[in-house]
Amino acid sequence: MIYLAIDELLKKYNRSRYWLSKEIGTDFSTINKWVKNESIFIKLESIDKLCEAFHCEPKDLIKKK
Repeated sequence: MIYLAIDELLKKYNRSRYWLSKEIGTDFSTINKWVKNESIFIKLESIDKLCEAFHCEPKDLIKKK
């Protein structure tokens, strides 16, 4: 299963989901769906924004269990 390592990156940078939602301009509920792996899709634009917020590459964000 593929998942987004958002919580891992938030802990690494000592940030909150609320901060992330404001940083990338996405609803808090959408962030929670991504973290809980309840979302069916994510736009490439959103992946780009997440990578910018965390100063990381997509390989750091997208993980496989």
